[in-house]
Amino acid sequence: MPAHVGVSGAVGGMEPGETSGALPRTKRGIGEALAAARSRVGLSFRELGRRSSVPPGTLQGWIGGRSLPTPALRTAFFDVLDLLGLSTEHGHDDWWLAVEDARRAPGTPMGNPYVGLRAYAAEDHDLFFGRDRELAELAERVRQAQAHSGTDAVVALLGPSGAGKSSLLGAGLVGRALAPGGPLDGWFGTAITPGEDPATRIRAALAARALQADRPSAVLVIDQFEEVWTLASPEQRREALALLAEAVEPGSGPDGTAACCALVIGMRSDFFGQAAETELLGPALGHAMLLRGVGPEQALEIITGPSALRGVTVDPGLVALLWRELEIGGEGPAGGSLPLLSQALTETWDQAEQRTLTIRDYRAVGGVAGAIERAAERAYQQLSGPEQDMARDLLLALVRIDLDRPVRRPLELDVLQSDEAWSVVERFTQARLLTVTEDRVGLAHEALLEGWPRLGAWVADNVERLRAREYLARAAALWVENGRVDDLLVPVERFGLDRRSSDDRESLLSSEQRDFVAASRTHFAARELELVRTARTLRRRSRVAIGAFAVATVLAIVAGVSLVVMNHTRAQALSRQAALSSSLVAAQDPGLAAQIALGASELASTQEGNSALISTTGRALPRRALGPSEASKLAVSADADLLVQPGPDGALRLWRGRAADGAADGTPEILTLDAGHRNLFAGAVTSAGGRTLVAAGGMGGTWLVDAGTMPARVIADLGTGAGTTYALAFSPDGRTLYAGVQDGSVRRWDLTTPGSPRELAALSTQKDPVLALAIAPSGTRLAAAGAKGVSRWALDGAHPSVLPALATTAAAQAVAFSPDGQWLVAGETRSHQVSRWRLQGDTAASQPPLTGFGSFINDVHFSPDGTRVVVASSDQTMREFAQSSGTEIRSYPHPAVVSAAVYAGDHVVSAASDGTVRWWPQADPAFVHSATGLYQVSADATGTRLLATVDRNGSISAWDLADPAHPRRLPDPTPPALPAGEAYGVVTAVVGDGSAVLGGTRTGDLLVWDRRGDAFAPARVIPLDPGQDISWLGSSADGRTILASAYTSKKAFVLRRDGDAYAVTATIDVDQPQSMALSPDGRVVVIADIDARAGVWTLDERGQVAGSSPLFALGSTGTAAVLNPAGTSAAIGTDDGRVLLYDLSRPAEPRQVAAQDTALGAIYGMSVSTDGRYLAAGAGDKRIWVWQWQSDALVPFARVDAALDRVNDVRFVDGGRRLVGVGANGTGASWDIDLARARQTVCEGRGAPLSAAEWAARLVGARPRNLC
Repeated sequence: MPAHVGVSGAVGGMEPGETSGALPRTKRGIGEALAAARSRVGLSFRELGRRSSVPPGTLQGWIGGRSLPTPALRTAFFDVLDLLGLSTEHGHDDWWLAVEDARRAPGTPMGNPYVGLRAYAAEDHDLFFGRDRELAELAERVRQAQAHSGTDAVVALLGPSGAGKSSLLGAGLVGRALAPGGPLDGWFGTAITPGEDPATRIRAALAARALQADRPSAVLVIDQFEEVWTLASPEQRREALALLAEAVEPGSGPDGTAACCALVIGMRSDFFGQAAETELLGPALGHAMLLRGVGPEQALEIITGPSALRGVTVDPGLVALLWRELEIGGEGPAGGSLPLLSQALTETWDQAEQRTLTIRDYRAVGGVAGAIERAAERAYQQLSGPEQDMARDLLLALVRIDLDRPVRRPLELDVLQSDEAWSVVERFTQARLLTVTEDRVGLAHEALLEGWPRLGAWVADNVERLRAREYLARAAALWVENGRVDDLLVPVERFGLDRRSSDDRESLLSSEQRDFVAASRTHFAARELELVRTARTLRRRSRVAIGAFAVATVLAIVAGVSLVVMNHTRAQALSRQAALSSSLVAAQDPGLAAQIALGASELASTQEGNSALISTTGRALPRRALGPSEASKLAVSADADLLVQPGPDGALRLWRGRAADGAADGTPEILTLDAGHRNLFAGAVTSAGGRTLVAAGGMGGTWLVDAGTMPARVIADLGTGAGTTYALAFSPDGRTLYAGVQDGSVRRWDLTTPGSPRELAALSTQKDPVLALAIAPSGTRLAAAGAKGVSRWALDGAHPSVLPALATTAAAQAVAFSPDGQWLVAGETRSHQVSRWRLQGDTAASQPPLTGFGSFINDVHFSPDGTRVVVASSDQTMREFAQSSGTEIRSYPHPAVVSAAVYAGDHVVSAASDGTVRWWPQADPAFVHSATGLYQVSADATGTRLLATVDRNGSISAWDLADPAHPRRLPDPTPPALPAGEAYGVVTAVVGDGSAVLGGTRTGDLLVWDRRGDAFAPARVIPLDPGQDISWLGSSADGRTILASAYTSKKAFVLRRDGDAYAVTATIDVDQPQSMALSPDGRVVVIADIDARAGVWTLDERGQVAGSSPLFALGSTGTAAVLNPAGTSAAIGTDDGRVLLYDLSRPAEPRQVAAQDTALGAIYGMSVSTDGRYLAAGAGDKRIWVWQWQSDALVPFARVDAALDRVNDVRFVDGGRRLVGVGANGTGASWDIDLARARQTVCEGRGAPLSAAEWAARLVGARPRNLC
């Protein structure tokens, strides 16, 4: 630390200006006084917090000199003073004046002005530099948002990890803009992070706002909003978003007219996709504020500003060095490097001995790379032996594994049960490596995971332990959410815990997790004891009843029965565990999740196992081949008959024929090229001229392979040339091979005689390596990608000539020409985009890039017809785009970095850094992608002819169901022209025999489109209920009876079809029908009304009402209704999530026989299978619930995790063996409900079965077996 500001100049820890006996007047001085007193009286943080009712995290802030008591905690602060014996010499009022003086000070006048890895907090506002322009823009956006309501009151701040979002929100918006004299002076403001229970935190923040009703303007800041997805459960996320939506609605504010407050969301940009799907955040993200890396002037302020406050300068040479070490592409430090810069300056300050921070000081602490390790090791070595053990456990508890990558995981403070834990927190917080809020502790930044080798080694050695803990957290949350039922308990040995007694590994579990573990131990111990007691009882009875021989026989039976029961109980627990394991990996690795779900289903018949297996069939499942765990490239022949993978082990893998297109039994041929097993980076294939050649290159050279023979053989070793080969390409005629090399040149060979290649003069590009090559289909243009963009040559002259290069915003490492040669695309690194140019001759016109990625682009490839582009990214996705519009069509998730992507036959093939090659079918179970929400789905009676959906705009789409697993889109029914002011209703139905699609208008007309082959006749308009919005339509199985109604009407209509004519045969008087059902034979009608009642009507053969029941109460509005195939039983779903079952054997006297309340949201749509065995319901909890429908009971069968957002409607198709659902996010998808067929689907598509390691990690305790 610079000598002139060292603590040696203070007396007893006092600051300049303080005198012996006087109270400290700075944050740091007050903290040191409290710390000394705590040490003197010997109170732990936990005990002090318990006695004073001050949260331990708050105490940590006060005593560590990082924060001051707020007015709301004034009385509690006085309690702390009393407990520490500090109120004897100076009274409470004197201490509070000292606190107020410290609060008015511009900041601690002594001490390190840099904050290390942690974000700048509100109290650090004076130390916060370099973001004035961004703060002004953010404050103005907040001001404008306050004047609006709804989604217009939301401000979204996006940026990558480490860009400075938390600092801008904390020190900038809260600390500076809301302060006196700031642009939002006089506003009320509060800031929170979501945590695992965001709804509770939001309620507390809104309650605080309500107490400040005299302030008309307010802002609620929610930082790290990605935690709503990473930490909170789906139910908690839904509740939190609903609370926020209410807060910004008109009338929620103190004046009863405006919104409660402006809402500011700070979120990592890689969560844009999830957030954009929500109704609350979607519009705000359309004009979000993107926080980018800082420019030169801003970086200079960040480096020199804080030290200048202390009268210390920074050597210009050090500024230049920091700039070079953190600079990428000449645009200043990347967002993620700012925490590293702050930590390096923090350590440099502590090292310095003069009034200037120098390069020597910086080098002494190890620079950027060493600063984190130095601080962490220093804090760790200052701990005692037991404290070091606790540090290891605590820091591991602050880490979770996300997509095989360690990331931060905050921990609630109430889990810190020991003084050792608090000592670790205190030490690492002082070192700025942990951050403590009022209720939780976390790593200051994810850079700590990479910058401290010791922590990295701990994580690497405990990956499975971390996964087990994450599994425990999910299992405990599921148990709590479902009422702590015993069926969801799991043997604790599955989590690596002792089955009989607790140990130190449980010291950092949350209270709910400890309850779950204790309940599991008690439950399974009781089951074992019950079995033992049963055996003993039977043995005693047997001695009285039978002789010795009979006793032996009964005991053998008892033992057998006991063993069967125990094995069955264990199998059920393993099935539930496997189902949960499947759900944990489904979003990142659907293929692996499907195999784990298959195991769950095979282990035992459980609802969880059924749910996991059925859920997997609604996702695209890739066939896979396992290989060495490193990134690799792929190359495919023009006819897709050969796929090759140059591998990281120096071997070339070749898939031929159907195997190249993902045949299930296809295994690769392996040809070792590099005897030293060094990495191969590039590959290319040509089948021109009747010969099949493969080129492969890497660190050890380049090889030419004849793949026309079986097995393939090397025919030429082309040597290493000017270093590593990174890219290869054949000319379209196969006569020339090009290689992009490390020194920036492009080597060339004449392959007229493939066995004797003749090397041609190399093409010179740039000094940087050539990372990718592409040749136009004409063979006359060559493109090379590298650090400076895309270089180009014309190859149609006597000698290649250089064309103007194409600039990119970052280094390019992937490039491709479209099949027609009119487009060129380049995948970039740091900009995370694919640049596109339209080619006219040698003129390249820049087009909008392909965006939405969260990391580097590694590969790009056009579909054979040129209409689509597939992109591989380090953000662990492969994405497909429409070439013409640039819009994303589909995303393929991966558990690792995706290094390659190509089209091969009916599949898109990817390679990833986990060593796996995946063949993804281009047919997607999610077959509907609407720009707006889908609200209804309907099909013919058997679900084998016709399917229709309707979106929120009333647009109807139709599909042919000849292959129900892959519906074929038909031309949309053409709506008739409507008079001005009229609109189409959000309603549709397919006539039972599949002959027509029905729709409605908002002015009471029925629309009928008759199917004519693969098209529809013009709509016929049938006036029905003038002025009413037709909202429900249904048909009997034979299509002769139609039922129709409007939500706001006073009646429902029965129509009979005779040929092409439709006529109303009856009206049913009912007050605002909310849902209806018509039996397949057209003779029974069930209608639920606006008053939470329902009734039953019977129809005669003419379609007229023959009888009815009295209306009966439902307890809540009936939102969906269905009848079983016989019309003798009805199920009614309600808006409070219940499904009520009624016996209609006597229609005039309906009798409720069962109820189910397993759904966690309102029921929006229901369907019954053709054979009546299953009932499905789509709910507001984003799930589809399936029950086995028995005469007087609904037995839970499966819960389908549907990626549809709110599930608005469901329909069984394919004779009841398949289920279609549509949702609020505009997606429609289908699932196999038949378990046997679901197993067949997974087995036929899986490729490589589960490895031994996957069995051990994902199906813990289950014996490996062949699942197919």
